[in-house]
Amino acid sequence: MCRLRFPAHLRRATGAHARAGRSRTAALNADGDETPHAEQPLHAVPGIIGISRRPTRREWRRAVITFTLGLVALLLVVLLVHPQPPLLASGAAAPRIVLRDADGNRVDVFAGAAHHPVVLEFFTSTCANCRRQAPELCRLQEMFPAATVVGINAAREAATVVHAYALHHLAAGCPVKLLVDPAGTVSRNYQISVVPTVYVVDGNGKISAGGFGETTVAAAARLLRQLQGG
Repeated sequence: MCRLRFPAHLRRATGAHARAGRSRTAALNADGDETPHAEQPLHAVPGIIGISRRPTRREWRRAVITFTLGLVALLLVVLLVHPQPPLLASGAAAPRIVLRDADGNRVDVFAGAAHHPVVLEFFTSTCANCRRQAPELCRLQEMFPAATVVGINAAREAATVVHAYALHHLAAGCPVKLLVDPAGTVSRNYQISVVPTVYVVDGNGKISAGGFGETTVAAAARLLRQLQGG
């Protein structure tokens, strides 16, 4: 193996050039310009404690799950501290309902029921369960023509909103009336906190039962059969 040998004057020039380069580098470092900084680690991602690098997909997923569980726990605490008010008890007198329907007609619900059972569904136009349940109200009225089935808007929405809701979610010719409660008085009297809420009132104006959710229409049908002796 042969080692290359440079003439003495070239070796001196090369050494001087290298020293000059080191001097320039030192000067640049001292001034803070064009300094090749060492690579800095990534800061910890909020919510992922102790990670000073880019989190992996598994770590992100764990963080999302932890956040979701924490949110659910918080909601449960809120519900425990501020529970939903109870519905009117069975056997209690049903508060009077005199409201206007979406077309502006005055409706006295129990006066028009003529001592027959009444089914009350409290709804809002934005409630997905209410929208799915709306056709069931029409079928319930058809199954029990002697009963009175009405929907009461529980969100103080305008009559135009309730009218549009009826057009979209009730079948043409459906006899169910949708009533507007602009002051929220009836909803408060019936202690409505969630929708849909359904009450069944017997022919004597007494609360027979009340409940939440989509299954309440089927439960109302069973109760109407009992009230009518069928």
